[in-house]
Amino acid sequence: MFREFARHSVIVFIDFRDGSDRKFGTVPPAAYGGFFRDDGRKNIVPRAVITSPDGLEFWQYASHNDLKNSRTYRDIRDLVKDNLESGSSDTGGVDKAPPARWGVRGSDSTYIGNFVSLSKDGSVLTIERGGNQQAVRTNQLVDTAVRYAKLMAEQSKAEKAAELFQFEDWYSSTGVKIRAKFVALDGDQVTIQKEGGKDTFTLPLDRLADGSRKRAAELAAAVE
Repeated sequence: MFREFARHSVIVFIDFRDGSDRKFGTVPPAAYGGFFRDDGRKNIVPRAVITSPDGLEFWQYASHNDLKNSRTYRDIRDLVKDNLESGSSDTGGVDKAPPARWGVRGSDSTYIGNFVSLSKDGSVLTIERGGNQQAVRTNQLVDTAVRYAKLMAEQSKAEKAAELFQFEDWYSSTGVKIRAKFVALDGDQVTIQKEGGKDTFTLPLDRLADGSRKRAAELAAAVE
């Protein structure tokens, strides 16, 4: 059973008793990993795994019996509520989130490791486990794993952009200074956002001074 709650979280519940792992083809990699113990063995009891609403981050897991316990259920409910309100990814007492598992097309096997990067053309996923990185061809993976790799790449790019793109001084080719934040560079068109406003505007790159043109190219390259 795979249920999505638009305003809350994603809960995945799978009963292993039929011995099949193929059903994991529709499960987010972060949730998939939550069904396994640290020693890599499957938990033999039915288990629910709770992730962030987008399915990208593991939040908590619980056995079927745990979920029938009103106190445990309340604790998990409060964890989800707190994470949504704070924007954090608290794992509710789990020391370390289990590594993600990336399903292999036409097989019950998986690649194990957390997302590091996705190549620009989307053909190679790099994952990490225990300090070791591994490159995986995405054409080997089930469609859900590929989709989540792309989502994680977009999230990583957005987080990097938010960190790098700050308000700073920009200069026009005529020496006029404005305080703005870089947004994007598309060919010879640069988009910036003026400080104190939400609107963005796009202008030809050659209307900026040499130093500002170089800065735009530097920021654009940093999030490629």
